[in-house]
Amino acid sequence: MALQDEPEIALRLQLHQLPCPMCGNHELVPVLQCDYYPDGCLWLVRCETCRAQYHLA
Repeated sequence: MALQDEPEIALRLQLHQLPCPMCGNHELVPVLQCDYYPDGCLWLVRCETCRAQYHLA
């Protein structure tokens, strides 16, 4: 199985191509936040440079 077949790794590779809307750096990483919803988890995106967080739609 290729690394791109792993969902989180594939998401990381895709996010690395996008600039952060706040600072413009290409340091976006996925974060799984499981305390957001009582019945599930939510994927967030965080910029490692400016620490801004975004919800994945």
